[in-house]
Amino acid sequence: MIDKLLLPVRVPELGPAFGRLPDRPDPDRPDPLAPIRLRMVTRLLDAAGDARRRAAAGEREAALGALASQVWLDAWEEAAGAVADQLLRDVTIRLEDASRRVRMSRRRRRRLLPTDAERRGIATRLGATGSGFVAALDRLEAAAGAASAATARERDVMAAWRDALLGAARRLDAAWDGLLTEARAEQGTWESEIATTEQWRAPWWPVVLVGSGLVGVAAWVGSILGGYTPAPDWFAKLWRAVVQ
Repeated sequence: MIDKLLLPVRVPELGPAFGRLPDRPDPDRPDPLAPIRLRMVTRLLDAAGDARRRAAAGEREAALGALASQVWLDAWEEAAGAVADQLLRDVTIRLEDASRRVRMSRRRRRRLLPTDAERRGIATRLGATGSGFVAALDRLEAAAGAASAATARERDVMAAWRDALLGAARRLDAAWDGLLTEARAEQGTWESEIATTEQWRAPWWPVVLVGSGLVGVAAWVGSILGGYTPAPDWFAKLWRAVVQ
């Protein structure tokens, strides 16, 4: 009979497995992505606390569900999306600022900004840095399914679920590092675009063309007024209308 009793759900302490993710930012080294990182890890630590409360109340399925693979995946996707949004927002602001400073036309400025396809590409590349983390979530899902019915004779099954949780936490730490590396690479790509924009100068040929035309017209009018060139009828009529 004892062998058929379900094992209690015991949630391991995830903090150490998260590595540097819970670290507060260094005031001397500003990190604009720190709020995103802390929001992600706080969301998962809160989920672990919820799982412990539900386990203490005997709510086995709810305790396992509080730390289900989808909960982890949602936290990761939200963070990766927020990093992509912030990167694109910063790039857009800097491109617009640079283009205004060099007096670029509004139409040309719009062509510089990231397109919808480029935005989707950046978001996809940043999200893909979590491939190893997603693989760890697949293992967690399988382990959770087995743990939902683990009895006293299957202690190794419950241990495997706890190990899968810790593994997911460690893989999330590595995924975040990969996300930052990819974000820096994307930033570097746009840095060259920003530098090119800052060095842009309006072409001189329209000014030269218009100036040459005006000089030519002035010379022609001068030759007519000086009596060197016969005035066309329309010019004579226009001149009389002006001077009268």
